[in-house]
Amino acid sequence: MATDRLAGWALISRAGRAPRIWLAYACALSLSGAASRRAARHGVAAMLLTDRLVTLLLKPLFGRARPADISPAAGPLTDPSFPSAHAANGFAFATAAGRTLGTGGTAAYLAAGAIAASRVALRAHHLTDVVAGAALGALIGGATAGARPRDPAVVRHGR
Repeated sequence: MATDRLAGWALISRAGRAPRIWLAYACALSLSGAASRRAARHGVAAMLLTDRLVTLLLKPLFGRARPADISPAAGPLTDPSFPSAHAANGFAFATAAGRTLGTGGTAAYLAAGAIAASRVALRAHHLTDVVAGAALGALIGGATAGARPRDPAVVRHGR
């Protein structure tokens, strides 16, 4: 019965595995004009940078064990737990794309939040793994897109 309850969370979690959902989101953004294409590029760059940093450096460095009671719906997990790459990648993409567009990042943030929540619901991560991953992703995403939102009217008029 518990596995049935977790099936939705497992589906959301699988969507956030690797960069699949974020690459699909970038493709959809790319169909909407020059500003959206720039947002897609910034989002993908931030997500890829974050993914490499988390999976190749930070997870091996910290080596934190996963929770002992991982749900079978989470699938087999062998890498360290801290920080959550799912959360980091999602918030990196959402922050970079959202800041580049100035608006319109809400759907990406909602998706990133749902993916991050799924990792805790499935007990694949400790809450602190997800919070740290989200914060790291948001920092890298913000740095990738620049210090503040890009408003095309401001750029065009030089204010």
